[in-house]
Amino acid sequence: MSTGWNNHQNASRIQYNEWVENLKLLAKSDGIDFKPFIIGLTWPSFWGKINMIDVANKANDADELGLTHINYLIWKGLLSKKIIKSIPVIFIGHSFGARILTRAAYSKDYFVKSNTSKEIDLIFALQGAYPVDRHLNEDGRFKSINLGLYTQTDSCKRFVGTMSKGDTAMNTARFFGGGMYIGDDKSETKISNIDSNPFEFNQVDSDGIRDKNYNAGKLELVDCDELIDSHGDVGKFQVCKMMWEYIKEIN
Repeated sequence: MSTGWNNHQNASRIQYNEWVENLKLLAKSDGIDFKPFIIGLTWPSFWGKINMIDVANKANDADELGLTHINYLIWKGLLSKKIIKSIPVIFIGHSFGARILTRAAYSKDYFVKSNTSKEIDLIFALQGAYPVDRHLNEDGRFKSINLGLYTQTDSCKRFVGTMSKGDTAMNTARFFGGGMYIGDDKSETKISNIDSNPFEFNQVDSDGIRDKNYNAGKLELVDCDELIDSHGDVGKFQVCKMMWEYIKEIN
């Protein structure tokens, strides 16, 4: 798990506890014995009173951390252990935390040569603060430096990203971080017009219930306009309910 920019360590701890406790309640209501082993990351994302001038720099810090330290922890550490091969591995990242975890997940052989065939079972990018172009091989208009960074196919079995018009932070963040972010509600319009679009689109209601008329996909982008009201509105029970439904589908 990882939270994003401008979070004290204690704030991250509170967020992780909220996710875990809600997921446990949902599992209990379904009669499922859910006892996850939790690894929560914290990183120097907070600058105090002058933090607003540091958004672009912290975006780069998140990428660097994901590409190096967390990459090594995942691919040469955790996923290389035999005991992990039979245990589902789930990433939950919010904002720049999603940037860290996805950068690590899709950089399997960039920093170190992985010695495992184990894949991450499920990644949640909750209002992810990174360019959606990373999941694409083209963007229909111009060559972005982010194109193709997340197109490695043997790292993750399933990816779920959220987007919401209630997250107004996404409207300005794109100018600091390399293009339209995946959490921006306009990202669906952008990528749906691309011939090689790899995403399936879905939507949830205010209770976190998915529209079953939508197709499930390896990469899924979920319209959370009715669910997520602001950038940080990702810890509540209904968001966890949405995540739990995806977690239950892990084979």
